[in-house]
Amino acid sequence: MKKRVCACLLACLLCLSGCGREPEEASGWTALQMARAILASQGAAEAVTELDGADFAAYAGQCYQLDPRQVEDGAVLAAGGVSALEIAVLRLTEDGAQAAEALEDYIAARAGAFTGYAPEQAAILAHSTAVSRGRYAALLICSDPAEAQAAFNACFEGPPAEEPPVPLAPRPQEPPVSGEEEQDGGWRYDRQRLLSAWEEGGTGLADRDQVILQSCRDLLGEIITEEMSDYEKELAVHDWMIAWAEYDQAALSSLPGAQPTPDSDNPYGFFTGRAAICTGYTSTFQLLMDLLDIECVTVEGTAYNGTEDHAWNMVRLDGDWYCVDVTWDDPVSSTPVSPAAAHMYFNVTSDFMRQFGHQWDEEGVPAAEAGAWAWRG
Repeated sequence: MKKRVCACLLACLLCLSGCGREPEEASGWTALQMARAILASQGAAEAVTELDGADFAAYAGQCYQLDPRQVEDGAVLAAGGVSALEIAVLRLTEDGAQAAEALEDYIAARAGAFTGYAPEQAAILAHSTAVSRGRYAALLICSDPAEAQAAFNACFEGPPAEEPPVPLAPRPQEPPVSGEEEQDGGWRYDRQRLLSAWEEGGTGLADRDQVILQSCRDLLGEIITEEMSDYEKELAVHDWMIAWAEYDQAALSSLPGAQPTPDSDNPYGFFTGRAAICTGYTSTFQLLMDLLDIECVTVEGTAYNGTEDHAWNMVRLDGDWYCVDVTWDDPVSSTPVSPAAAHMYFNVTSDFMRQFGHQWDEEGVPAAEAGAWAWRG
């Protein structure tokens, strides 16, 4: 009798244990189907690029720092450009917890790529997460990660239903070399060459140099007057720059083949393409300050806890130095940027820059401590 009772109790315990155990397989689901279901939970209308198979294996190794040999099936849906939206699902050869940790590291790295450049997307990354269940791991960079996780878990409760439609974006392609670039014979931006040409009349220059110099002449003739103070000239240049161009959105994309706009790192791209990365903003600002005889230097450093290369400028007014980050004063936003936000990094102190994540080698770089010419609206 006692043996039968014990056997029944053991059977009940085993049954309860089995009922409480999470299944390790999403029956009938491929990683791509799971990723699509998670994306559908966001009600996302923006187009995404799908990567699976060999494309995903390469992406997982390069971006997620995972060994592709440990991924049996994987897929990623990413919007690219200025959108941080990215959903990935992996079925691994072992428990998915370690892969989820690697995906959390990826989220932190992507947050650095958007901080300062696209604050709305950086905020999405701040609340995103990576989860695991059995041999599965999922990256959930989206506006509602709780709904995304619920959709991920629902994939383990039954076979897939009818798949929701997913708007697909074309894969980024390598930009072709322009005929003008060939004509200029491998042109490279050289500030000193342009400054010398400005003083000497600018003859015998490459086409792109001539475009830059003429653009500077036209601009300064339009926005600068003789009675302006150096501060007013600096402010006029700063405000024109953030109104004229925008941060090159392709530089924010993690998708294969996404490339910044050609010459977005120098004044030619800034003037003609109206898109720039931080070095495009800083080199253009530096050149214009030089042409206005306002003492200016370029600082090359990092942002976001030293994980992202970044550059900004410093100007000297009435003997005191001030920091100017034109790039971060021109964030990519879905709503109009307020005047205060558009001048947040205009003529600020070194301590202010440190407070908001800027880091640099301070040896040989002047300290900005004054506040007389800070922007006050």
